[in-house]
Amino acid sequence: MSDSESPESAKQSSVQRRQKMGEAPKSRRRGRLVGAFVLGVVIVLAGLWSVGAVYWSNLPWVPLRTVAAVVFGLMTLMALLRRPKRLRPVRLFLVAFVVVLVWWWLIPPSNGRDWAEEVAVPATATMDGDEVIIFDVRDFDYDSPTEYTPGYYDRTYDLTKLRTVDFIVSYFGPEPIAHTLLSFGFEGGEYLAISVEVRKEEGEGYSPLRGLFKQYELIYVVGDERDVIRLRTNFRDERVYVYPTTFTQEEARALFESMIRRVDKLAEQPEWYNTLTRNCTTSIVEHVHDASPRRGRYNWRILLNGFSDELAYDRGRIATDLPFAEAKKLHHVDELAKLYGDDPGFSQKIRAPWLADSRSEG
Repeated sequence: MSDSESPESAKQSSVQRRQKMGEAPKSRRRGRLVGAFVLGVVIVLAGLWSVGAVYWSNLPWVPLRTVAAVVFGLMTLMALLRRPKRLRPVRLFLVAFVVVLVWWWLIPPSNGRDWAEEVAVPATATMDGDEVIIFDVRDFDYDSPTEYTPGYYDRTYDLTKLRTVDFIVSYFGPEPIAHTLLSFGFEGGEYLAISVEVRKEEGEGYSPLRGLFKQYELIYVVGDERDVIRLRTNFRDERVYVYPTTFTQEEARALFESMIRRVDKLAEQPEWYNTLTRNCTTSIVEHVHDASPRRGRYNWRILLNGFSDELAYDRGRIATDLPFAEAKKLHHVDELAKLYGDDPGFSQKIRAPWLADSRSEG
């Protein structure tokens, strides 16, 4: 203690030093706990993904995939339940995870499987200036969801006569999840639908979980609108909404060309479907961004795409002045699709309610 320092101030300084010395270990302990928690979360997420990736991999036998998945699950548990200072289980887990990740990444998609008949023939196209020739436009005649007479046609489309883009939402289950697609309207009342779907093999079902692990290839079904909508309303009993959009003719053309280029590319270079990152709605959003300068930020309603029509409405993409609830009611087409399912003017009849409104306003 210096001569100038009083006993009282020296005591106070000593107390402050002890407090600081006590705070440092507490701070280090908090840091270690946070680090351990973050590492645990990473191990759990990586482990769960790896178990799924191994089980739904290209290993040839289900028993082998099952054993490999169980082994990886045990490695995950060992990494989680290790003693704090034992890092070897974590290192082994990380090495195994990287091996699985690289292996999974290299699994190639294919166009050569035993496809279900409704997705067995992908469309192709040639583009020459204003003219697009699309080969194998799907036009099935359905008796039930699984019984139909297959049909295809080739058609030449004049892009100077492309007039409209409609956004279609089809609910096949709980409202947060839906299927979305686009329909392009040409002068003269012809409509062409493009639906991004999983390309299922014969006898294969759809599982959102399996869709995370390279179990399905991607296909752009290019179909006569009557085929694509009537299948859902009349035979699958889905709830279908058809919304006219505010795309200009220039944007509509750019969007159509973007999707048709992808259609033709997929016929030569297959791609994997992914439940979260490459599905019907994310693919549409990707093409919309290619075609239009009006971009929006990512929104949760793209993932929970049963609300994607509300998102489109909020962003001014739905051509209506009505409140959203009223607009949704107006554009529900199930009853009209069932009533006019065999009518040659199917596409015009299902649009009659809002087309009549627009004519009366005009």
